[in-house]
Amino acid sequence: MPLQKIKRWLLSLLIGLLILLAGIVGVIQFYVFPHIDDYRSRIEHTLSDALKQNVTIASIAIRWRGLAPQVTLSKVTLYDTQQRPALELAQVTTRLSWSSLALLSPSLVSLNIDAPNLVVRRTAEGQVFLAGISMSGQGNPAFANWLLSQRRIKISNATVTWLDEQRHAPPLLLKDLNIQILTPVWQRLLHRHSIHVDSLVSTGTQQRIHLEAVAVGDDVSKPEAWHGELSLRLPETDLAAWSPWIDLPVALTAGKGNLTATLAFDKLQLQRLAAQVALNHVAVSPARTSQTFIAKTVSGEVRWQRVEQRQMLTLKHFSADIEPGLMLSDANGEVQWDQHGHEGTLSLKQLGLTHSNLLAQWLPADAALTRYLENMVPTGNASKVKARWLYHDKQWQDYAITASFDHIQTKAYEKLPGLQNWAGQLSLKPNAGNLELDTKEATLELAGLLRWPLPIDQLQGEIEWRNNGQKMLISTHNLHFANPHLALRTNMEYQLGATGGDTIQLQSQIERGDAKFASFYYPLVLDQATLHWLDTSILGGQIRHGEVIVKGRVKDFPYVNAAFHSDPSLGLFRVTAQLDRASLEYGTDWPQLQDIDAFLKFEGKRMDIAVKNATTVGQHITQAQVEIPRLDADDPILSVKAVATGNLEQGIKFINTSPVKQVTMGFTDTLKATGAADLKLALQIPLTNVDASQFQGDYAIKNGHIAANTQMAMPEMGNINGHLKFNEKGLQAQGIQLSLFDNPATLSLSTRPDKSVMIQGSGRITDAALRKLDNNLLTRALHGTTDWKSNVLIQAPNLRLDIRSQLIGMTIDLPEPAKKTADTPANLIIRVRQENNQPDKIAIDYNEWLHANLFRQVNGETATITAGEIAINTPARLPTGNGINLRADFQKLNIDEWLPYLNQSGTPQNSATSSLALNQVELTAGTLHVFDRNLHQIKLNITPESERLKLLIQSQELAGEADWLAGKPNKLVARLNYLRVPRTPDNDNTPAPAEARRLDMTYPELDITAQDFQFGDKQLGSLDLKAFNSGESWVIQRMSITNPDSQLTADGTWRNSVRSPQTQLKFNLNSSNLGKTLQRFQPGGEMVKGGTGNMNGQLSWPGSPHEFAVERLDGSFTMQLEKGQILKVQPGVGRLLGLLSLQSLPRRLTLDFHDLFSEGFAFDKITSTANIRDGILRSDDLFMTGPAAEARIKGETNLKAETQRLKVRVVPHISDSVSLAALAGGPIVGVAAFVAQKLLKDPLNKISASEYMITGTWDNPQEADADKKAPATPAVQPLKNLH
Repeated sequence: MPLQKIKRWLLSLLIGLLILLAGIVGVIQFYVFPHIDDYRSRIEHTLSDALKQNVTIASIAIRWRGLAPQVTLSKVTLYDTQQRPALELAQVTTRLSWSSLALLSPSLVSLNIDAPNLVVRRTAEGQVFLAGISMSGQGNPAFANWLLSQRRIKISNATVTWLDEQRHAPPLLLKDLNIQILTPVWQRLLHRHSIHVDSLVSTGTQQRIHLEAVAVGDDVSKPEAWHGELSLRLPETDLAAWSPWIDLPVALTAGKGNLTATLAFDKLQLQRLAAQVALNHVAVSPARTSQTFIAKTVSGEVRWQRVEQRQMLTLKHFSADIEPGLMLSDANGEVQWDQHGHEGTLSLKQLGLTHSNLLAQWLPADAALTRYLENMVPTGNASKVKARWLYHDKQWQDYAITASFDHIQTKAYEKLPGLQNWAGQLSLKPNAGNLELDTKEATLELAGLLRWPLPIDQLQGEIEWRNNGQKMLISTHNLHFANPHLALRTNMEYQLGATGGDTIQLQSQIERGDAKFASFYYPLVLDQATLHWLDTSILGGQIRHGEVIVKGRVKDFPYVNAAFHSDPSLGLFRVTAQLDRASLEYGTDWPQLQDIDAFLKFEGKRMDIAVKNATTVGQHITQAQVEIPRLDADDPILSVKAVATGNLEQGIKFINTSPVKQVTMGFTDTLKATGAADLKLALQIPLTNVDASQFQGDYAIKNGHIAANTQMAMPEMGNINGHLKFNEKGLQAQGIQLSLFDNPATLSLSTRPDKSVMIQGSGRITDAALRKLDNNLLTRALHGTTDWKSNVLIQAPNLRLDIRSQLIGMTIDLPEPAKKTADTPANLIIRVRQENNQPDKIAIDYNEWLHANLFRQVNGETATITAGEIAINTPARLPTGNGINLRADFQKLNIDEWLPYLNQSGTPQNSATSSLALNQVELTAGTLHVFDRNLHQIKLNITPESERLKLLIQSQELAGEADWLAGKPNKLVARLNYLRVPRTPDNDNTPAPAEARRLDMTYPELDITAQDFQFGDKQLGSLDLKAFNSGESWVIQRMSITNPDSQLTADGTWRNSVRSPQTQLKFNLNSSNLGKTLQRFQPGGEMVKGGTGNMNGQLSWPGSPHEFAVERLDGSFTMQLEKGQILKVQPGVGRLLGLLSLQSLPRRLTLDFHDLFSEGFAFDKITSTANIRDGILRSDDLFMTGPAAEARIKGETNLKAETQRLKVRVVPHISDSVSLAALAGGPIVGVAAFVAQKLLKDPLNKISASEYMITGTWDNPQEADADKKAPATPAVQPLKNLH
C-alpha cells in the first residue's frame, strides 16, 4: 500500500477520533454536567453495595480539570449498622480517566480525600471498629481491588485516633497524615502498588515518620498471594514511648535514636529483615528480673533472612556498650540454622564482659549456661576473636576458635577453677588445643582442693591437649609459676581415659618459697585438726630449693598401702624442701623454734621435719625431729624430740612459755637467771586433743645464778648445779647445790599430789648478807654467821614461806632489850603468805618481846611494805590501814644509848634505803633518858601527814604539838605549852673539841614557840625561835626569851663552808627590873632591888651551833647597869653581889655574911666593854661607881680554866656606906671582894687611890704578893650554875 494512502487513512482515522471525542465531550458538557446530580443516587447505591454500609452524598459537582472531568462529592456520609453517621468526609475529589470509555468501567486518574478525621477502636474483646463500623464482617473485595487499580489515591491532612481498649493504652493520634498509593498503568499490568505514608505522631518522636512500601498483588481477598517490601524510618524516636501500643521483644524503658527497618514478605511470611540502628541510652529489662540494662550506644546493621528451610542471621559492624554486662566492638558474622543444626562464623574486634550473672537473666532459668553464668560470673576482655563452627545432628562436626584474652575473672564452681585477671591466647580445635598463658598479678581458686585463692605474680607457659578419640593427653612444658609465696617450674602429663584409669606424671622444681604462706597450699583432703596444726605451726622460713613429684594413677593418690606407708608399686607422692631461717610452733603453748635449718618432707600421708639447727627462746637446738606419721588419721599424733643447749635464763623462759609452766605453779614466772643449761625434751601431742599432750624433759643446770625475786620472796642464788626434771605431772629435783646468802646451801624440789610445789632449803647466812637484804638499824647491828632452814609451798597464785633460825653464832650489837651474844639461842620465825589479789602477809616473831605483822605489795620488781604493825612488849595486831605502825611500851628506855645507832642511818655507808618506813609511832615509857636528861611518864605519837610528821608529845618535862616537814631543807615547827629543860649532869671529862670541818648535814629550819620555858628550876618566860637555811648558811632569824621583866633577843648565822665553818651570834639583853631578872636566874629570894640594864654584843665559834666550846669562843659585848640596890641575899648568885659592899669585904672572902646590912646598898652605874678571843675574855674599861667608891678594872680571864689576871684601881668616897659597884659576872665579883678587903685594912681617913693585881681562880682569887701560906677558904663557885 502506497505511503500516501496510508497517510490518508491515518488522517481520516484521526479526524474521526477527534470528531468522536468532540461528540463525547459535547455529551458530557451539555448533557452529563447539567444532569450529574441525577446520578447521585446511583453512585450512593454503588458505594453502599461495595462497602456493605449505607453511604449518602449531599451533592455532586463536576468540572473540567485539564482534559479530564473532575467530580467533587460533598458531604459524603458513611452510616453504621444502626444507621448512625459513622464517618463524614467533607469533600472527595476524583478525576475521571478517558480509559473508562475503553474499559467500559470507571477509571480514575486520581482520588483525593482531604482532611478526614477517623477514629479506629479496638475493644477489650479484640474487635476492631473503623469509624464505628466493625471490621469483622465480610466486605466486598471488588471495591477494594477497584480502588487499588486506580492510578493515584491520596489522602491529605488526615487525623486518625487509635483507641486500644484491649491494652488499656492511651489514645494514639496521627496528625497531618498523608497517604499516597500509586499504581501507574505499567505497574498495574504487574499488579505492583507503591505506597508512601508520612505523619506526625502524638508520642515517640517529634519528627515525621516515613513508611515506604511496594506490594505486589491483585486481589485483597487473597493475601497469601501477595509479596513485597516495606521500609520504615523512625528519626530521633523514643522507642520506649511505643510500648503502650506495640509488643516489643524486651521490656524497653528508654532508648532514643534513629531506626531504619526494611522487611520482605511473601505468602503471609516474613522472608527478610534488615535494620540499621543508631540508638543511645537504651534501657531494657529481662522478663525474669527487674534489673535494668542500659546500652550507652547501639549501632550497626542486623540482617535476618529465610532461605527455604534455613534461617540466616548476619551482623555487620555491630557495636554495643551495655551496662552492666557487655561491650561489643565491630562484630561481624553470619549464623545459619535449621532443624538439623547450625553453623557460622564470627569475628570480634573486642568483647568486654562484666556482670555476666546479670546477663544470665536473659536466658531460660533451667538452662545449663544460665546456671554457669550465675555461679561463675565470668568477666573479662577478649580481642581478635575469630570463630567458626559446624554443629549437625547433635554433634560438633568442626570448630575453630582463636582469641587473645585478658582480665579474665570467674568464680570457682563445681570442678571449674576460679580465675582473676588471667591473660593469654587461646587456640581451640576439635581434637587439639593450645593455651599460651602470659598472666600477671592474678589469682587462681581451686575450690574443693585448696582453701584459698592462690595469688599469681607471673604465670607463663603453654598448655596443650590432644585427643585421639580414645584418650586425651594434657601436657605442660616448663610452665613457670611465681608469686610472693612460691616460684616453681612444672612439667606434667595427664592422661584421661587411659586403661586402668586416669594417670598423672608431674614434677615441679621449687626455685624459692616462703613457708609463712604454706597454708595456701595445704589440700582440703587433710582433716581439720591437721590443717589447724599446719596453719599455726609452720610460721615462716625460706625454701631454698624443693621438689614436688606425683606419679601414678589418679585414683590411687596419695599412693600408700594398707599400713599407710608409701608404696612405690602404686605410685609416688612426695614433696621435699630445704628450709632456712624457718619458724615452727610445734605445739600449742610451746615456744617457737626459730632460725630453723631443716629438711621438710611430705610423702604419702606422712610428714617429717628433720631439724639440723634451730633456736627456741634463745636456746640452740642441735638436733630435733618433728613428725606426723599419718596426716589424715582420725586422731593424728605429733611427735617431737629435741636436744638444746643454752643458758639458764633461756631455760626459764622456755618453761614459762610452755605447758611446763602449768606444773611450776607460778614458781618460775618472775625468775631472772643466768648460767649454762642443757635441755632434753620429748613430746607426744594428739592434734585433736591438745590437752592430752604428754611430755618429758630434763634440764641440766651448770653454775647457774638466780637473781633476787621480790615477788617470790626469793633471795639471790648462785653456783647452782643439778638436774631439774619435769613432765606433764610435775617437777622433781633432789640435792641441788647452790650458793645462797654468800654461803653453800642445798635445795630440793617436788610436786605434791595436789599439784603444789614444795621447795625445801637449808644453809648458813652472814651479817653482811643480811645487810644486803635490808640495810636497817637491826641488820647493821648483826655480827656473825648462823644456820637457817626454810620451806616454800607454791600453789599458784598462793605461796607459803617459813624461815626459822636460832641465830646461834650471831650477835646483836644493840642496847637492851635487843642485845644478844653469839652463844645465846634465840627463836626467830619469819612467815610469808601470798594469796591471789591480796597483799603479801609477813609475820615476824623474835623471842617473846618483838612481834610484827606486815603487808607487802609487789609491783613488778619492786616490793613495798604498805602496811604493818610492829609491837614491842605488847601484843601485835593486824594492820587496819596503810603504813607501818610501831607500838612500844618500856619501863625505862635510854635513848642516849640508842642515838649512836639511830644516827648511823644518816652516814653514807648506811644510806641504803630500808624497806621499813614507819607511818605512826606510839611510844610509852616510864622514864625516857635523852640528851643526858630524863623525861618521865612520856607518851609520844608520831603521825605522817602529807610531807610532814605530826608529833604529839606529853610528859612531865614538855607538852605540845610539833610538825616535822621533810624537804630540802627539813623544817621543825613546834607549838609547846611548856618546855622544861632539866639540868645536864656535870661532866668535867669533856674531850677537847676537834678541828671544825664542814658537815655533811644541815640544820632544819626551826619555828619553835613555848609558852612556858624553864631551864632547870629557872622560869625564863616564853620562847620564840626561828631559823632557816640560805645556801650554805643556817640563819637564826630570831631567838627571843620574853618575860615581864626582861627580853633576851639574838640572831646569827652558821656558815657551813668548806673552809673555816663558823657560827656567829648577836645578842641583846634588856631588863626593866634587874632584880627580878636576876631572880629568874637564881630562884629563892630577891638579890637586887630595882635597877635597869642592857647588855649586847656578838659571839662566834668554829663549827656548827651544837659544836659550841668555850675555849674556841670569840666575840665582844658591852654592858651598862644603873640605879639598883644590892639586898641581903642567900648564897648563890646573889651572894656575889653582896661581896660588893665595901664595909664587909674582909669577911666576904671567908663567906661571913652576918654583918650585911638588912637593907643592902645602892649603885649608880656599872659599865664595861669586853673582847673574847679563843675563850679569853679581856676588858680594859670596867668601871663601877656608887656613893661609897669607884673602881676601874682591866685584864683578862680564862673562861675555860676559870682563872683571871686583873689589875684593879680603887678610889674610895667619903662615905663608907657607898657600894663600890654591882657586877653580874663571876670573875669581877671575886676581884672586887678581894680589893675591898685590902682597902679596909687602913683607917677610912687613910684611904686613898690604890692599885692591885688579882690572880688565881674564880673560886680562890689571890693578890699577886699576898701570903701564900694563908689558910684556904672554902671557895664559892659563882658561875657554875650559869653554864
